[in-house]
This record gives sequence, C-alpha cells and structure tokens, in this order.
Amino acid sequence: MKTETKDQLRAKIEKLEGQVKNLKNQGRDKFTVTMNKDQLTLLMDKLRRSLGDMDQAMQIAEEDHSFDGFPNIVLLQGWCEMRSLYDDLKRQTGTSWDFDVATQKLFMSNEGEL
Repeated sequence: MKTETKDQLRAKIEKLEGQVKNLKNQGRDKFTVTMNKDQLTLLMDKLRRSLGDMDQAMQIAEEDHSFDGFPNIVLLQGWCEMRSLYDDLKRQTGTSWDFDVATQKLFMSNEGEL
C-alpha cells in the first residue's frame, strides 16, 4: 500500500478547505426571510409605488435637461434594481397581485395561482 507524502496530504486538505469555503459562500448568498402576508403586501405596495414615482420622474427628466447625465443614470439604475426586486418577489410568492383603485393599495389575488 502506497502512503501519501506530506505535500500530497497538504494539497488534499487545501482543496477540501477551498470546497468548504465555497459552500459557505454559496450558503451565505441565499437565505430565507420570514414575514407575514400583511408585511409582504406592504413591501410589494411600497415597491410598486416607488417604481411608479420613478417612472414619473424619468418622464420629467426627459424634458428637463438639468437631469441629463449622472442624475438620469442614477435614476435609471435605481429603477432597474427596484424593478428586478419587485419582479423577483412577485414571481416567488406564487400568487397574482392586483391594485385596488378604491383603496389605492396592492393586494394578493388568486392566492396559489400565477
């Protein structure tokens, strides 16, 4: 039976340590947040309202040249990030979302269906 050298064992240990570190990093990047239906609805409503406000601001910025350059870029980047978050949360909830004009609030509809 062939025994491994110290260098070979060190190399194996370093490889395993690297794999453990990668697994820890992957685990750190994914997590679950627990909130109740009212909290999630509030978050979704706030995101939707902010996206609408940013849409209006971008329309104003197109006509007002004082927003040219950096302010317009910041606005667009923020809108893109918020839209991505809103869409991700909407998809992960597994339900449809509707806006009630009478109450001016977003709510879950057809729970359990997309």
